[in-house]
Amino acid sequence: MKPDVGAVIAVAALVLVATALIGAGLYAVFGKPTSHDGKQRKQHVIHGFELGGGILLGIILMGSLVAFSQIAFGIVESGRLSRGAALFIALASLLLIFSMIRHWAKHFAGWVGYSVLNGLLMVSTGHLVNNPSILVPRWWSISATVLMFTSALVSARFVRNYTLSAVDKAALMTWLLAFTFAVDVESTHAFYHEPLGLGAMFVGTLALVAALLYHRATHHHRVSTTPLGRSVQQSHS
Repeated sequence: MKPDVGAVIAVAALVLVATALIGAGLYAVFGKPTSHDGKQRKQHVIHGFELGGGILLGIILMGSLVAFSQIAFGIVESGRLSRGAALFIALASLLLIFSMIRHWAKHFAGWVGYSVLNGLLMVSTGHLVNNPSILVPRWWSISATVLMFTSALVSARFVRNYTLSAVDKAALMTWLLAFTFAVDVESTHAFYHEPLGLGAMFVGTLALVAALLYHRATHHHRVSTTPLGRSVQQSHS
């Protein structure tokens, strides 16, 4: 039997990528560059691994939150795990997500922006991106896309060197809980799941918009109460 040329090429490409990643990892751990450019390259490699590890950890934690919450609420049956244990794991995942909020908040807009792309694909095709057999009403996909776009837009400020306030953290966690609830409701395939899921996402988006408005209001108040702010206001008047 002749080997499949395509499979051989794919395996060879994966081996090359894996070798490059291992080499980069060894360089990041054991490399001791002496030049300024070499030190910068090492920092870039370290930051790249940190970002990749953070993304992988975020996927695992969000997947755990969604999957185990479905078991905890009886949406999905599990013969190996009780609902109480599933609830404990879901809450532990939620606490870990909250503890790292300042790290993933800067990437939140990009993650939600990817959902906007999926929404546009569903609007154009009328079905799920990876499952053409499941049709999606266009009113739902358009509404979900608008909510995702709004969430990404108002969260773009987190990308910069921005210090999260308590209101920002509360808004981000509200969005994540609303997203989890929407996914859980969608998984039930009940007759009410579409409007209820959209309602949850609307609440999450509204929390982010309210946090932005609160930030702008407090920032404007702080500026206007300074002597310079008052002098600028008087000159305009």
